[in-house]
Amino acid sequence: MAFFNKFLKKRKTGETQENRKPVERKTDEATEKSERTAPVRFGAASLIKRAHVTEKTSAGGVGGKYTFVVSQSANKDEVARAVKARYGVTVRDVNILSMPGKMRRRGRQIGWRAGFKKAVVTLKEGETITMQ
Repeated sequence: MAFFNKFLKKRKTGETQENRKPVERKTDEATEKSERTAPVRFGAASLIKRAHVTEKTSAGGVGGKYTFVVSQSANKDEVARAVKARYGVTVRDVNILSMPGKMRRRGRQIGWRAGFKKAVVTLKEGETITMQ
């Protein structure tokens, strides 16, 4: 059968291990670097929706803690990279909280206000973000 002939063909006599081209392999340093810095799935603009400013969070700004409303699919690593990319600061720690939606009534009509995910970002000492 013609299909199996390509498996049964014998190698040419002139083609040995010595005559073949050497295979170039990627360096370990390049692969390690690409593994350490995984790309952000979304841009920093779409990942961080807005700053979450309340009385409690504005008091946290003194201690280097800033609160942002983030995308529902965001995780700590992505939030840290997005804050670093957007504001140019060093992020020390990220805490993420999922805030539940709340029930709202208007007469007999019952509805739900949407929940959201917020991230509390702690910066390196001495660094600040100017909120507008």
